[in-house]
Amino acid sequence: MQEEQIVSRSLHMFDHHKTSRVWISVLCVLLGLATAHAKMTVVSLSELVRKSDLIVYGHVNLTVGVSGESPSLVSFVPETILKGNAIPGKSGITFCNPTGDELPDLSKIAGQLVIFASKRPECFELSHGDRSLVPVEAGVAKTVAIEGQPDTQSFRSFTRKLRLLVTTQSG
Repeated sequence: MQEEQIVSRSLHMFDHHKTSRVWISVLCVLLGLATAHAKMTVVSLSELVRKSDLIVYGHVNLTVGVSGESPSLVSFVPETILKGNAIPGKSGITFCNPTGDELPDLSKIAGQLVIFASKRPECFELSHGDRSLVPVEAGVAKTVAIEGQPDTQSFRSFTRKLRLLVTTQSG
């Protein structure tokens, strides 16, 4: 009888430890995924330039598609093309406007922007998610989302860095 109780307790302890190991494994996997996602969102200016077929400064044409729903394509009016050979149409350069929680809705972004983009058959898409957007206001580029860059810097200084990287990476 006493032997059966010892075996029963041992099995119970083993099951408890087995359950604990399962939970620990699940937590490790979740932490690993969270870390991988965090690493995916970190990007340097050099990486952005390298990954992008097009780097452009301008603004989203907010007069196109003013309905309640977000359009799947957005027109961007360029002022300066810093990298690439985009030929804007009458309404500008066409950008994909993906829907989802992790990507910004380009149709709702007002103001001047530098956008890092990759060419797709029907449009350009953001090269590295929301890290591909650099708002520019009153001559100041907000580069806080780019690793190794200050939170803000003069637009002139930022474009000098971009042009230098474009030149060195293409040569």
